[in-house]
Amino acid sequence: MGSTYGWWAGVYQDNLYLNTDNYSHRSDNTKEIVTWGEMLGVGMPDDHERIVNWYKTNCVTSTGYDLPVHEAAMVAYNHFLDRWNFRSSFPTASRLFNEIGKKSYFFWQKIMENGRMSDANDFLVISGWESTMIENHSGIVDAHRNLRADPAILKQAMNPEVLVIRPKRLVLKPGELASVDIHLINEISRAGVQTLSVTAHNPDGSILFSQQTNVLVAGGDVFGQVLETDFTFRPTTGGTVLVEGALQAGDGTGNRLTNQVELLVFFPETLAAGWFADRFCVELAISDSAHRRGRRRDASGSRAQLPDGSADWLWPESRGAGGRRSLCD
Repeated sequence: MGSTYGWWAGVYQDNLYLNTDNYSHRSDNTKEIVTWGEMLGVGMPDDHERIVNWYKTNCVTSTGYDLPVHEAAMVAYNHFLDRWNFRSSFPTASRLFNEIGKKSYFFWQKIMENGRMSDANDFLVISGWESTMIENHSGIVDAHRNLRADPAILKQAMNPEVLVIRPKRLVLKPGELASVDIHLINEISRAGVQTLSVTAHNPDGSILFSQQTNVLVAGGDVFGQVLETDFTFRPTTGGTVLVEGALQAGDGTGNRLTNQVELLVFFPETLAAGWFADRFCVELAISDSAHRRGRRRDASGSRAQLPDGSADWLWPESRGAGGRRSLCD
């Protein structure tokens, strides 16, 4: 099923897990060795600030073939942070790149869980199209091998034992029904009757839902299995609903395995249509900017300066107003 998405998924989507029989990178092929060689992809910006600083620190500013590209991107991002007053949240551009990188690692965390909880799979490969002047498909590191975020996000999906809490949807309206399945990745020979508990907390911390049930863990050479399906509950208030799971031997001994996932509950109508596109539309076509300096223009004439003084990064004030056209249209 993974091939349905190509390499371009970009962000984790609910259609990557529909139910226990329909999710990306699931296989029921037990007759062959199953290898996933390119498991989707999520393009992320490099840490341009860190790369520029590396060139300068190592005195290779005259030979770094992609240095102008990273410098141009730095101008754009710094202008963006200053113009829209984001410095309190992101004092440096590197802080912003790190936060964006978390989206990438969250995506890979879920995809690797998908692959590992399907017992028929044998080998999994995170794809890694590196960032260059003509590509930005990027794997788990950027072109200078910098990690995009805290690797602990990825490590969580790589542990020998993982309790996978998989909602059918991560974003809901208040009053909509949430449904959660529980899978087990088991490479430590946990086996026998286990007690599984699932608890959902309202945004204020109060308990929205709690259920406990006994499950039978196969163990042995069964490394991925479905434990239980369709834990359902109905959030009624907006905010973040925390879903926690725990698994422990029925007699209360042994390791207690836990995990958690967050659901976002909100009214989409509260977001003014097009507001984000209007305010935060940024043209980041870095790969060809170095070859088209000064060619892009908007009606406001607003632009940032490249290191060589030429204008290229433009910041339209609005989309379509007064006949103006946004660069992101």
